[in-house]
Amino acid sequence: MSNSRDAVPLRPRIGVLALTLELYESLAPGLRADREAWLRRDLLPRFKSFADVEFDGAVFRRREVESTLAAYEARGCDAVVVVLLTYSPSQIALPGLRRVRLPILIWNIQELHAVDRTFTAAEMIANHGVHGTQDLANVLLRSGVAFEYVTSHSTDSAPAGPIRDFAAAAAAVRSLDGLRIGLLGYPFPGMGDFAVDTTDMAARLGCEWTHLSTEEFAQRCAAADSAATTDLIATYRASYEVDRDVTDADLDVTARAELALRGMIRDRCLGAFSSRLSARMNAVRPCRLWRRAGSWAKVSVSAGRET
Repeated sequence: MSNSRDAVPLRPRIGVLALTLELYESLAPGLRADREAWLRRDLLPRFKSFADVEFDGAVFRRREVESTLAAYEARGCDAVVVVLLTYSPSQIALPGLRRVRLPILIWNIQELHAVDRTFTAAEMIANHGVHGTQDLANVLLRSGVAFEYVTSHSTDSAPAGPIRDFAAAAAAVRSLDGLRIGLLGYPFPGMGDFAVDTTDMAARLGCEWTHLSTEEFAQRCAAADSAATTDLIATYRASYEVDRDVTDADLDVTARAELALRGMIRDRCLGAFSSRLSARMNAVRPCRLWRRAGSWAKVSVSAGRET
């Protein structure tokens, strides 16, 4: 169902780190500009269907690599994709890639399918970035830097899937940094399989947790606006095939629960919430499942105050 309140999918932002060799600045002065033009023409458009791209130009010195990576972090990029437009020695990129906090993907891409008798020096220069990717992958691995590695021909569409998945995962992880999560209810005494270490999640993912009072939830359910409740019930009936065993009272209490939760989420500026069984809640109405705002929500609706 399309709804103005549906969640907006994350659109990743990728920073492209394109590397060349400083020696070519004197041996082939126009080479870097030609390789940049190829990148802009043939590669960058591939990202448009699933990501926004930052690209400032090819670099060939350590300080330029570091300043480019710092700029991508400052602009809020979710990940960095490394492309070697020619061979580039690993040690100009290693220090910056060790320090950058963005996930790294090396895209080993070439224009030639094979080397034959017509192979020229210009084609060699344009297609020997693979030697640089091997060099870079080796030193990153030895330095304990995590990275992904994708290989393809320049006309091959297959890499779009792995790169899209990588970018989506990177954007999801970054979105958790600073995310405010509401936690409704408490675990049943002695139940350990749903235990959550909020300190570990704050340290690893940067999430911020806040407990939602079941008493406030029950109060908001009872005080839900009648007109809004009626409208929401009508939306349920228009959008879903409602089982005949589901009564008007069931839909009423479900709609009130949704309005109550949305109000608590809005007032606390939450990006997500989770509910857990509370041993302190009684008079619990049957659970209802609905798919709203892009995620499944399971809500236990209490008719009265917390006891």
